[in-house]
Amino acid sequence: MTITLGSASMGSDPEKQERHASVSKTSVSSGLEAEVEVRDVKPTLKRQMKDRHIAMISIGGVIGTGIFLGTATALQKGGPVGMLLGYLTIGSLCYTVMVSLGEMAAFLPIPGGHLTYAERFVDPAWSFAMGWLYCYNWTVILPAEISAASVVINYWNKTINDAAWITICLVVVIVINALGAGAYGEAEFIFCSIKVVTIVGLIILGIILDLGGGPNHDRIGFRYWKHPGPFVQYDRIEGAKGRFLGWSAVMAQAAFSFIGTEVVAIAGAEVRNPRRNIPKAIKRVYIRILLFYIGGVTIIGLLVPSSDKRLNIADGTAAASPFVIAISNAGIKVLPSIINAAILTSAWSAANSDLYSSSRALYGLALNGNAPSIFLKVTRHGLPWVSMLACASVGLLAYMGLQGGSGRVFSWFANMTAVAGLTSWFGIGVTYIRFHRGLKAQGIDRKTLPYHSPLQPFAGWYATIGCFIVILFSGWYVFLKGNWATDTFVTNYLPMALFPVLYVGAKLYYRTPLTPYEEMDFKTGLQEVLDASYDEPPPKNWAMRVWSWLCATIGRRISIDRDDYSGASKSGVHSGRLLSPTILNNMSELTLASKPQVLVLDGGLGTTLEDLFHKDISHALWSAKPIDEDPEVIIAAHLAFLRAGANVILTATYQCAYNTFERAGYSREEAERIMLKAVELATEARRRFLDETQQEQQHGETTTSPPPPPSDVKIALSLGPFGATLYPAQEFDGIYPPPYGPDLTNAESKTNAFDDTPEGRAQEQAAIDALTEFHYERLCIFAGNQAAWDAIDFIAFETVPLRREIYAIRRAMSRLEERNVGVPDASKLQMKPWWISNDYPDGRFPEVKQGEDHLTAAEVTKAVLYEDVGAAVWGIGINCTGLDFLPELVKEASEAAKKYLERHGRRPWLVLYPNRGDVYIPETQSWCKMGKEGSSWAKDLYAVVEEGLRSGAWEGCIAGGCCKTGPEEIAGLAKELDAWL
Repeated sequence: MTITLGSASMGSDPEKQERHASVSKTSVSSGLEAEVEVRDVKPTLKRQMKDRHIAMISIGGVIGTGIFLGTATALQKGGPVGMLLGYLTIGSLCYTVMVSLGEMAAFLPIPGGHLTYAERFVDPAWSFAMGWLYCYNWTVILPAEISAASVVINYWNKTINDAAWITICLVVVIVINALGAGAYGEAEFIFCSIKVVTIVGLIILGIILDLGGGPNHDRIGFRYWKHPGPFVQYDRIEGAKGRFLGWSAVMAQAAFSFIGTEVVAIAGAEVRNPRRNIPKAIKRVYIRILLFYIGGVTIIGLLVPSSDKRLNIADGTAAASPFVIAISNAGIKVLPSIINAAILTSAWSAANSDLYSSSRALYGLALNGNAPSIFLKVTRHGLPWVSMLACASVGLLAYMGLQGGSGRVFSWFANMTAVAGLTSWFGIGVTYIRFHRGLKAQGIDRKTLPYHSPLQPFAGWYATIGCFIVILFSGWYVFLKGNWATDTFVTNYLPMALFPVLYVGAKLYYRTPLTPYEEMDFKTGLQEVLDASYDEPPPKNWAMRVWSWLCATIGRRISIDRDDYSGASKSGVHSGRLLSPTILNNMSELTLASKPQVLVLDGGLGTTLEDLFHKDISHALWSAKPIDEDPEVIIAAHLAFLRAGANVILTATYQCAYNTFERAGYSREEAERIMLKAVELATEARRRFLDETQQEQQHGETTTSPPPPPSDVKIALSLGPFGATLYPAQEFDGIYPPPYGPDLTNAESKTNAFDDTPEGRAQEQAAIDALTEFHYERLCIFAGNQAAWDAIDFIAFETVPLRREIYAIRRAMSRLEERNVGVPDASKLQMKPWWISNDYPDGRFPEVKQGEDHLTAAEVTKAVLYEDVGAAVWGIGINCTGLDFLPELVKEASEAAKKYLERHGRRPWLVLYPNRGDVYIPETQSWCKMGKEGSSWAKDLYAVVEEGLRSGAWEGCIAGGCCKTGPEEIAGLAKELDAWL
């Protein structure tokens, strides 16, 4: 189970969200005013694809048999100029579709891609029709590519039955997809690299051959544009009419070549750092259109006459590839086989993409409630295995070629794919037009989006109208006298007829109106995307530097170097006081959330009550004692920190638990009342602070910026470890009594570690169970009170001294999240961002390992972030630790957090609140003054915060103080951070 800011919910319909229990959304009053995504134990898709994967996929992902083999039909029907004009027309449609889709996909790269956008920005029926047609498109194209592969192999051997080649191709494609998105991305990177090198090499070779550089030294030039001519007179119809019909006959085949660019959007949910990589991928589309397709068909038109009989792919010979024909005509011996092998690789690659896209499309349909829920089944590694197997089974249709001929079957499936794909493009165009109008209706500036095109909204209208016209006339030639062909009519017009049938049927079923522009959902899922976005690390070696340069050359590098923080610090890091109160209602400010931020935490509440307000808190309840006895002093302490510049105040509940109050003579009912009252006091302090700053502003008594809105003053629920509830406290030693720790009755020396034996490991597991129950029981006190829970913005698990307690806290949060499973949206518990903070009293973590070695900061960070023991944290902290120890501890934790970033594609928050450096003496329950004070302490902490953020490992930082730090230290820290900003 994980909890992250944002939601990956696939639609705005609560009923549909409920069908997939692994994703639900709840609104929270967090530090970012975002929504929180609650994932239960059901696994979902994971972001496994890297920058280089999505970059290469966007350039050559679906370069396949359409350009290498299908161009034979285009040249035969349209002639060289007719083919070139056809590809230019479809290429322009492709580009406008992609820039339209690109705005939506870069903004919200979530599961289901444009199918989800259709539901949000049009209506559920539109999503249903588009989804099933798109799934049909990608499912049908799979046997087409497999059939093409068998055609290619026939170039070398016609004696072996095609069934053998079809089987081999299918098995390879299924195995690659079964290994998950990471393996798919890696395989596509290799396949696409081969295809890109091949197509570029063929274009260069074609230019050489055309200019007479081949073995036969025949300078072709534009010979074939003159004879047999630039156009083919379709069906021997004379004049402009015949040439026009020849050009229009190319359209469907050209569309088959271009269909598939949407894979960038479909892959958005599994791409790391999506807001950086998807815009780059979209911008590379024009490279593919101009260089590969337009360049490729131009060369083909120069080298091969449209009258060459070898262009007929229906006879099943691989020589039908125009490139192979051209090389053979030039008299080059071995190269045709090499090129044919590369073409085979492209067919394999395209089939690989087909299965990936179709399975994700089917998964998206199920996630939206438009397909049976069985297709939601996902392995723990994020593979939608049921969807994948269902789509792979359609690949068996490739065996139809054993009777009808693989070339002929390829043509059938190519027609169906082209029309279905164009219909999807039409649907994307309509969706974008409404998306564009929705942004305008809600006052959102498109210029603040991660990617926006200056061609809009005209590009969206051009794509919509153009695709509709091409679809309408895709199979017109069957109506010519004597040209009726039932198979052509069905394969061209079945998808076209299917779309309105699906839409009208779904419309009658759902009975939902078009989504009003003012009600379009531009928020759900956004914060999860922001959390998954980060600045790319600098290249580690020469190979990565070359690749980075290539990416920059092709698609303008738009990221900020993680190690060059000087510029980002001026505009990308914001103190909590500067955060907008309407950050989710104003898109121009929403983009700030993707950059690191700094919030100022308060100081040590208990020691401030002692030092500033002269309260005696030498009591089992410590800072919780005045909650009931003198509530005004608690409010005064909170106000002192807020006036000093704190954005976040911790409640006076650090040592609160049933056993603490029972030891002090309180009943469980009284304990609950006092704990909840602590939240009320923090809320009251916030209210008073906002009132007084508002009054100061009105009376002109301050020249500072306007008072912060309520959303910018946060309340963190302070929950100490089990050791903090003991007397004397044990958060610095971690010596817990059984069953929470080892039995030390007969031990020669005190230790907080269990023996590394079967019995010791069993006792440690029992300790984790007991600690889980302790933390869950305490959480339920606050979660069970709606007013208190609504007032809380963060949950802070503080001064945790043991790894097993870290595990227990994560399990307790998992149990809390599980309360939402099967609960209607209106009744779901709103989950809060939360952190686990550990203490290093003498620079070392309290827990010891075998051999008396202490756990390192890296090992503690791993326990908090990596290990699959429970809910994933929002932040990781260090508190109640001397400031002198902090730089090295943060450095070590940052390195561990970077590995987490590489593995999971998201960054946690760093929470730092060290003490002033004074030493606590348990025997006298007093402090020995040794640390720095005021501005000196603040400068040192500021330096650590800045260095931590420079590492690039953290999404942001909450910084404040712990024991013996008061308003003076917090005011100094706020001043240092303001100066930095």
